[in-house]
Amino acid sequence: MNIANICISHKYSDILEDDSFFHVQVGAANNQTDLSIHRDDQGDNISRKNPNYCELTGLYWFWKNELPNYDVVVLNHYRRLFLNDDEEKLSYQDIEKIFQSYDVFVPYPKHYPVSITQQYQIMHESKDFDILKTILKVKYPAYDVETLWDNNNKGYLYNMFGMKADDFNQAMIFVFDILSEVEKQVDISQYSVQQARIFGFMSERLLSLYVQQNFKKIKHLPISFVDNEEKVHIFKENKGVNDFAYKCQKPFSPLVNKTLKTVMTSRSK
Repeated sequence: MNIANICISHKYSDILEDDSFFHVQVGAANNQTDLSIHRDDQGDNISRKNPNYCELTGLYWFWKNELPNYDVVVLNHYRRLFLNDDEEKLSYQDIEKIFQSYDVFVPYPKHYPVSITQQYQIMHESKDFDILKTILKVKYPAYDVETLWDNNNKGYLYNMFGMKADDFNQAMIFVFDILSEVEKQVDISQYSVQQARIFGFMSERLLSLYVQQNFKKIKHLPISFVDNEEKVHIFKENKGVNDFAYKCQKPFSPLVNKTLKTVMTSRSK
């Protein structure tokens, strides 16, 4: 089994010294620093869109230029890495063993105090998510957005996953087909740097939707996360919120939205 255990980076960190990863520099077209690893501005690429597409520019580059060489694709970030069930570094042997019993692996799900739809509307631009949902309904009507977004508070974050090559290919077709259409319909010219990362945020929801819709044998794994103070945290199952959605028939008021945004931001730190 030929495994691409990708690690996405945009700047130097110690992880670049670990040659067990397939290192990719994202946003390379906009960066004067050459990390001396694979760059996402070679061949067929969308590297210059990195401020809006985040790690997806690295995924796109790999998908278009490297995928035929691999049987399995895994995505890590330089500060977020998959671990095995013993909370140790995920090895190639671990990955091979997982695919003997499972179809895909992802981080443990995040449970929000609101639905997936409401969470996006509170934290980002509500109108953009309406556009995304409309495009999904038209182009991919088989996807159960009502169940998995409107009436569900569980999702997989960080665009992190492990998939067999054929499944990865289909997932990328799905995600980029939708995002390219959303890009035509939204105006982000006045967005803050954070909100301009819109397509990275949307892809988290889309990949989570894709996994839940298309796979039955899903393996959840812990991840390690290095914060800005270089402290390492282990994220496993989030038991802070019960596994059901708090559904509201009408949009929340601005005051409630502000309060929930504060709560959810503090929970994510």
